[in-house]
Amino acid sequence: MKIQNIVLVSLLTLISIELLGDGLPIEKSVSDLFDQGKVEVKDGVLDLSRKKLTSLKGLKNIEEPEKVRVLRLYGNYLEKLPAGIFDDFVNLEKCYLTFNNLKELPLGTFKQLRKLEILKLDHNKLGALPAGIFDDLVNLRQLHLDFNELEAVPDNLLLRLTKLEWLFLDNNKLKTPLPPTLFNGPVHFERVAISGNLLDEKEMVAVSKELRRAHPKVIVTLNQEIEGMKPLSRPEKNQHLAQKSAHKKNHAVKVAKQITQEKVAVA
Repeated sequence: MKIQNIVLVSLLTLISIELLGDGLPIEKSVSDLFDQGKVEVKDGVLDLSRKKLTSLKGLKNIEEPEKVRVLRLYGNYLEKLPAGIFDDFVNLEKCYLTFNNLKELPLGTFKQLRKLEILKLDHNKLGALPAGIFDDLVNLRQLHLDFNELEAVPDNLLLRLTKLEWLFLDNNKLKTPLPPTLFNGPVHFERVAISGNLLDEKEMVAVSKELRRAHPKVIVTLNQEIEGMKPLSRPEKNQHLAQKSAHKKNHAVKVAKQITQEKVAVA
């Protein structure tokens, strides 16, 4: 019996890891959480983090969404956001979408979130951003886009974000020169991070100078000697990307083991 259990655990682990490799271990939506009585707004916070969600189907069934100020969706398996999914959360101030598998953002995703102050989209798989995607976030103070797969950004990305203070674009795959008008929108920049990308040395220096010219008090994080950091060589950049990939795989294995344990316990 013990040998059979070991074989069963091994098989389930392999199956789970294979499914996790595609970012979809088991289909699970917000509707499923409703059925289990696990959806509750408490003190203005709707916490749907680490629920193994692959879909936001059912999110619009939340009662009194206008009372939600903080929405936590981090640590799930979301690959896409349905158009208009956040339209009813008109008083949302903080939105956490960190550690998902998001690959794209439909234009208009954040259209009604005019009170949003913090948007965390880091540690996803975003490869591009549509022009105007953040235009309606007129009160945004922090925008976290680090640890994605962005190769370029639209020149008007921040044009309407006049209150933006923090911008994180580090650890992406930025390799084309950043648009010269990129930082013209915000008027009170405090911190900008663009380290760990594929921009060359001249480009990094130019970005730093332009930022400090327009925002004298800004703190800029570059992978540059002038910032107290040794520039990354091409092999080091490749190693960084490999480490990032390994980190994601290790996370998938841990979750796979947890799923296996749950299945064995049920059996």
